[in-house]
Amino acid sequence: MGYVLPAGFVVLVACIAVGAMFVRSETRPVDAPRGLTVRKLARRVALGDRCRCGGTVGITSSQSGDVLGCTGCGRWWGMNGRSITQP
Repeated sequence: MGYVLPAGFVVLVACIAVGAMFVRSETRPVDAPRGLTVRKLARRVALGDRCRCGGTVGITSSQSGDVLGCTGCGRWWGMNGRSITQP
């Protein structure tokens, strides 16, 4: 019976250590996934902004209504500032 108390104490310490290691492994920060490129958020434009080419963004009319257009290069954006791809 003299060995039951120390053996129980050793088992208790081992369970606490295993539990602490498990909690630590579950709560550690996750590394960023490798091999995936981070997508850049598209910059929205507004009336009067400068385009990449150096022109000014202004309102132009098209068949589908008013759109934002560059005075220098001919890029188009919707009125919400999102880019419009031209065919």
